Amino acid sequence: MSKKELGQQTEQKITGDKFTFCKAPFASIYVRPRVKIDPNDLPQTEASFCCVQSDNYVLDANQTIDDFWKSDWAQEHRRQFLNKEWPSSCGECQWRENNGVNSDIDSHTIIPIEQYDVLSGNEIGKPKYVDYRPDNLCNLMCTMCSPANSNLIEDMWRELPLNPEWYRKSQRTVEGEVTAYNETLVTKELVGEHTIQLKVLGGEPTINKKVHSVFEYCIEKGYAKDIDLKITTNFTNMNKTYKMFDEFKSCKINASIDATGPTYDYVRRPAKWTSVRKHLLDFGERYKDSHPRMRWGINLVWQLANCFTTKEWLPELLELFYINENLKNLHTDNTFISMINCDGTGITLEAVPESMKHYIRDDLNDVLKDWKHIPGAKTNIEALLKYTERANFGWEHHRAFKRKFKLMDQYKKTDMFELSPRFKELYDYKAR
Repeated sequence: MSKKELGQQTEQKITGDKFTFCKAPFASIYVRPRVKIDPNDLPQTEASFCCVQSDNYVLDANQTIDDFWKSDWAQEHRRQFLNKEWPSSCGECQWRENNGVNSDIDSHTIIPIEQYDVLSGNEIGKPKYVDYRPDNLCNLMCTMCSPANSNLIEDMWRELPLNPEWYRKSQRTVEGEVTAYNETLVTKELVGEHTIQLKVLGGEPTINKKVHSVFEYCIEKGYAKDIDLKITTNFTNMNKTYKMFDEFKSCKINASIDATGPTYDYVRRPAKWTSVRKHLLDFGERYKDSHPRMRWGINLVWQLANCFTTKEWLPELLELFYINENLKNLHTDNTFISMINCDGTGITLEAVPESMKHYIRDDLNDVLKDWKHIPGAKTNIEALLKYTERANFGWEHHRAFKRKFKLMDQYKKTDMFELSPRFKELYDYKAR
């Protein structure tokens, strides 16, 4: 099932002629097991060059990473970039590059490549940057996530018709033996002495034994001391996983935080902002003198659930990142909060009619007045304004919003109307 069928991919018109070369097809790989919707599905692994791509190569159980790396799919992407053409699966970065919004291309620029080759990618014929998602094990049920991101969301999708087609396929009974995924794929085929960057997400990687085993593998083999580690965590805990970070050449921790206060509690149930904020401050205190070996950042997903309350939560988040002395010292002055535009039907701003967008614009512009003196904060707010203008209202999205949010609220015991009265206005919206 495609990302669009999963409700995680929207159709966006790509505009702009600016071309930016990306190193990812020549040096990077993104790998994750595909969620088995029908319990009788054969195990499959998705592979591409980065997590932002809208299309993936699907490896069957008997295929290797090398099969992907030298596939026609991979070669065509490399050929297009060498010809200064945008592949169709890279539309999100194309839009960002043409609209003055930071794209994921930047994260691959530092990877050294001596030889660009259509077949082998680079001079060693292997990916040097590994983005590994072991499974969907998570302790949260975030509003914007799909089953691929959280096993708790997967459970909810199997109980509720949030995506009718997905729900129907998931209800089939098991026939015969169920084959397991190849859980040692990353250690046997990906990570080695040639690996210079390892990026790990989930789910929530700090609670995942598969992630711990990969870290232990890197440490025991002596690879860790030469690897720059990137990990994205929800900061709901600071467990013993953090001790492993010190074994790597460097570590960049990205905190997944989409709001603060009540909006955070709504979006990232059952997490509590008060607890997560304390962990962030403790983290800043523990590592305050560790930059540049230890760095941090924030990933923020711009979505329907947080767009109506920005005046309540955005200033606090900007204060933590750009003002708090300990946390500020763990990133450079030219590092910004990563603003990610949410995909999906019924959970994005495509469900908001033009007549209600002024609420969002006015709130963001009010925050901008107080933060425009800080370049990073100004850039972040302007990115949210651009994402807001990009969203084109559609009745399909509005109908899906009404269905999905009501079902999610019943399941998670939340209430969007208590979060903001603008949700009630949106819910009752009808064409005039």
